[in-house]
Parts: sequence; structure tokens; C-alpha cells
Amino acid sequence: MRRILRRLLVDGLVVLGILVNVGFLLINLRPERPHLGRRTKARVLLRASEPRIKWMRENQFAEFAIAKDVDFELVGARTFEEVHQKLLEEKQHPTGLLLADVDDEHADELKDGGLVRPIADGADPAELRQTLRELMAEATARGVVDGKQWYLPKRALVNVAVYLRPAIEDAYLHWEEDRKAIDAALKEANGVGLPKDFRLRRTPDRWDSFDLFVAAWTWAHHPARWAEASRRISADTKVAPVVAPRVAWPCGDSEDGSDELLNALYRHGMTEEQLGRFDAPPLLDTLQWQALFRKHGLLPAQCESGGLEQREVNGLFHERKLAWVPIDQADSLWLHGRLAFQIARFLSQRGLQQRETEAEGMLPVREDLRQDYPIAFRLDWMQRMLDASFRQLERGTADTPSGWAGDDWDEKYLKLRQAVVYGRAKDAPVTLSAIREAVQHASRGLTAEAVHDAR
Repeated sequence: MRRILRRLLVDGLVVLGILVNVGFLLINLRPERPHLGRRTKARVLLRASEPRIKWMRENQFAEFAIAKDVDFELVGARTFEEVHQKLLEEKQHPTGLLLADVDDEHADELKDGGLVRPIADGADPAELRQTLRELMAEATARGVVDGKQWYLPKRALVNVAVYLRPAIEDAYLHWEEDRKAIDAALKEANGVGLPKDFRLRRTPDRWDSFDLFVAAWTWAHHPARWAEASRRISADTKVAPVVAPRVAWPCGDSEDGSDELLNALYRHGMTEEQLGRFDAPPLLDTLQWQALFRKHGLLPAQCESGGLEQREVNGLFHERKLAWVPIDQADSLWLHGRLAFQIARFLSQRGLQQRETEAEGMLPVREDLRQDYPIAFRLDWMQRMLDASFRQLERGTADTPSGWAGDDWDEKYLKLRQAVVYGRAKDAPVTLSAIREAVQHASRGLTAEAVHDAR
């Protein structure tokens, strides 16, 4: 009986998944009660950078620690795969882990592996009902399994594009200066050039791949007064605007690179049924556009070497070195047990969610913030970001394709992109037939590798 009582129990909060990974925060809670006058220790494993962990410690956990006499130890992990591995190790060799940051790709594995139990088991039914009423119905519904609330949402994860408005205005006013060169570059790829009667649209939320290419070309070929030097340009021109690529997304073989590649495939029309089909038009379209951007120097040099993670892309945008980037909302949190449920309620209160949204760009899952965001958030750019995110939620939600990570398609597609986009000579042809041939050649290598692994 004592062994049973000493077993570590893990519960989870779930996060709403919008097409790609979602972050959760899991709790692994010791059932024993702390002695009177002794601080409760809680170890928390987070998939987060050091700056984000520092912010969470000071702005979220510190307040709860003081109120409840809890001593939090926050531990970082680079990827969700690393988090999952540490949870498996925790089950075998318990260290007192209380919380862990995981994504929805691993949620079922954690449940089936006995690493989680329903959040409803550790919550007072009345408190749970009150908590669910405060959160968006779409989010809480995704945490129900077999009629039982297994998970609680902490935040929604959507992929949105952010941009600098002065850069958009600059491209809109001056892109036609480069029209002949842009048209020639596109004609080499598609045999046609720009669409007939093409005009760069002034509002980026209506852009397609042609608009982004035109803007990226314009930014990469002219000094940008709105960019990193904009706040330091002196009257005697000692600090001059520079010419550089101004569009980026997570690239390389990291987890962020994998997520963004899946996002790109779906933006180009991919369906789950086409996963694994290397002749699928959305795959060829995605790789052709990325190869075209690379060929004409429209992407940062980092994509040629080690790649860029999402936090690095965000940092470049914050420094005004980029004009347009796709971003995901910030990482999330979640928990279990009676103490865990108290922490979950504390972290989901309106004030903390509003604070985290303002500081970290997290998309809140509270229904009142969803209704009040035009009033609650006064910054214009934040209202625009939230408006775009909530509109995406209203269009519907979906899970990451089951085979993306489970069948290692993420690794296969990353290798395919590396071979087709970055593995060929920079001046290699980027016609559809050339891309298709490169995909066929690279996919044969992947098939041979899969056969070798099977042996």
C-alpha cells in the first residue's frame, strides 16, 4: 500500500491544437503532505528558452510560490522530444517532477503509457465546472476523452504571419521598380512570370505566394530605412540603411523547422491523405517556392547552414532585421492533482493570461479575453495579431496528422527539403519539372534508407 501511495502520479492540462503541435503542461505530483513550516518543493520541466523560463519564474510561478509557500525549480528542455524522454525517465526513476511541458503529438502516448490521469480526478467537481465555464468551449472540448475531462487548456496555438507596416508600405510603393527582374525570375520558374494584371496587395492578410515573393524581392534589393538602422540613422549618414533578406521562417532540421514545414505544406493545400505521397502537388509547390526564394537570395544565410529556430526568427523580427515572418504562439503550461489543479486555476486567471499575452504573445483561451480583447489589449499590433488568431480558431481546428511524427514523416520531409531546396547548387533550375526530378531522386534515397532501417 505504501508503494502505491509513493508512486508518482501525473496529470495533464491540454492545450488547443491548431493544425500543428500544441504545448501542454503536465503534473507529476507527490501525494504526501509537507510538514508544517516546511516549503513544498516542485520541479517543473519546460520546453522553453532561458529568457522565457526567467519570465515565467518572475511573473507566474513567483506569485503562487509566495501565496502557497511552494519552492519551484524550473528546468528547461530544447525540444518536446527531450521533454517526453525525461518524462519516461521520471516514471522509471522519480525525482519529484511536478510539471512538464509536452505537445499534443505525445499526449496519447503519455495517457496510454500510464503517465497521466484525468484532470477531473484531482479536481472538485464544482470547481472544475466553474473553470470550464471560464474557458473557450472549443478548447475544453478537445480535452474530453470518453466523456471525461482528461485535460484542461492553457492556451491556443495558431500559426500567424507578422509584419512591419512601414516595410509593407515601402514594398507597396516601390515594387514596380523591380517588376521586370521579378517577372523574369518567375518566368524562369513557371514559364509565365507574374500573373496577368498582377498588383501587389496593400493588405498582407490577402497575400498569396506571388505577393510574398514580390515583397521579399523588393526588400532584398533596396536599402531598408525602416529596418534595424531606423532608430539609429544620423543626420550625417554614419549609420546607413543596408540591403539584406527580410523574410524568414524556421528552417533546418530542428523541431521548429519541422513544424513550419508542415505549416507550409498545409498553406499550399496539403491534406492528411497526401502525407507520404512525394508527387503530391502541395509538396512540389512548397519546395519550388522555397527553392525560388533561396536561389534569388531572399532568405537569411542561416538557412544554408545550421538553420533558424522559432525563437531566433522572433529575435530577428524584434530587432527589425526582418519584415515578414510566420510565428507560433508561445509555449504553454499544464498540471495535475489537487495542488496541480489549484496551480492550473491560478495560471488561467484573467490577469495572468492577459499579462502573458502582452509579454509573450500567448493566445489566451479565456472566453472573457476572447470577447474583450479590443478593449483589454490597447496596442494596435497586438489587437491585429489576436484578431487574426481568433479568426483562425473560428475557421475550425485540427490535429497534427497522426503519421507526421509517429511514422517519422517529419524527418523524411525535412531530409527531402534539405536535398531539394538546399542540397542542389544555388543556380540549379527551379522549374516544376526540375523540382519533381529532384524530389524523385531524393525520395529513392529515403526509401532505401527505410529498407535498411527495417533490416
